[in-house]
Parts: sequence; structure tokens; C-alpha cells
Amino acid sequence: MSLGHWEELMVVSELADVIIYIIDLTESCGYSVESQEKLLKKLKDKKVLIYLSKSDLFSEDFEYKHKHYTMEEIKEKIFNLALQHPRTEKTFKSIEEI
Repeated sequence: MSLGHWEELMVVSELADVIIYIIDLTESCGYSVESQEKLLKKLKDKKVLIYLSKSDLFSEDFEYKHKHYTMEEIKEKIFNLALQHPRTEKTFKSIEEI
């Protein structure tokens, strides 16, 4: 990742209330899991929801060392956070409305 990408990511992380961090376990994104985790550590002061991309390619007993969420769990968490956020102008009735 170039310096420009790091700077852009840090700016976005400063502005975001929640970050969905996707880890590519197959490393086909071009970055090792170790590199992806180093960047994750830089986001320690933020609310971060980790999603494991391509986790279906691993055995069912595979365990990842960080707390992570399914896409459904992430949707639910974002829905609940949106309901609590002071800038939310609308009352949502379901996740599908977001």
C-alpha cells in the first residue's frame, strides 16, 4: 500500500463512526494477513467490526484470533448504531430501510 493510501485510510478512519474492516484470509488482495492486521492495530481507538472475507474457503473449525462478525451480524450492529446516532433523522423500522 502506498503512502497516499495509508494517508487516505487514516483520514477516513478519523471521520468514520464505525469501520467495517475486511480481512482477506486468502491474501489474494495482495497483502498478507499479517500486513492487514498491522493496519487493524492502527484503528484501535475506533469502533471496528471485522469481517472475514472468503472464510467459507476454510474448514468449519478454523478460528481467527480477533472477534469477527458475519455479514448479518454487521448489518444488525449498523442498524442498531444508526438508531442511536444523534444525526439520524428517520426512525428505521427494519435493516432493509438503511
